[in-house]
Amino acid sequence: NPAPKAPPTKVAAPVATPKPPDEPTPAPAKNAPQAKEGAFATIDIPEFKTGKEGVAFIRDKIGVPCAGLEKMQPDFVRQAAKAVADAKAHLGKDADRLQGVWTFAEYKKQVLEFQKQKEAEKWAKALNMAKDDPYIVQLAERRAAETVKRWKITQSSQNYGCARYWGYGEMQRFNGIILNNHLDKMDRTAEVKEGYKAQGCEKPFATVYHELGHVIDYQLGLNEHGLGSYGSPVNGVVSKLWHDDDIAAKLSKYGAKTSREMV
Repeated sequence: NPAPKAPPTKVAAPVATPKPPDEPTPAPAKNAPQAKEGAFATIDIPEFKTGKEGVAFIRDKIGVPCAGLEKMQPDFVRQAAKAVADAKAHLGKDADRLQGVWTFAEYKKQVLEFQKQKEAEKWAKALNMAKDDPYIVQLAERRAAETVKRWKITQSSQNYGCARYWGYGEMQRFNGIILNNHLDKMDRTAEVKEGYKAQGCEKPFATVYHELGHVIDYQLGLNEHGLGSYGSPVNGVVSKLWHDDDIAAKLSKYGAKTSREMV
């Protein structure tokens, strides 16, 4: 007789893996400015009644330290706030390159105080004396003043602003832009008419955008002097544009000075 056939093996039906529940979307912080769509995310900037109110918004809502603009015209500070929010969005993970927006007077004051603290700690330790000892205080003040003087944190009548990048470390807290103490009252219409400045740069807030442009240039390395990605493919494009014989006429005389100023 033929051998009996083995009963068919039962195969268990596949069990569907349960889909994990979606993570709940966290509710936005109360009264937090909401991002809006565009070329890059930014926030709505309200009207300010005073410059002081605008400085508080830049510091607390945008998250960038700001000092010295408290007595400036509210509309100027609002334009500055827009520029700072845009720049911070562009910088992304490199936002530490924009640690603050200051006037020359406030910047010099803060840097000087920081250096005084450093000098006091150094000499108190070296001489085994207390930091608040009158001799240490005077020594720290003198040495700090000498150091800051070498850094040339000064403002002339023609100095509208500048960008400072100290890299990383303890001085990175001063990465950012410095503005003329009276920038909100400075008009550049004459410079634009004579071609020294580019079209559209008549208003004071154009200087804020220009200096923030340097901060972004440091991040991206848009030209051969950039401190960011030296291998950036746009380096050649920038160099070619800057070496155009008509760059002064096409852009401005100031932009023709260096490829960094052109950017």
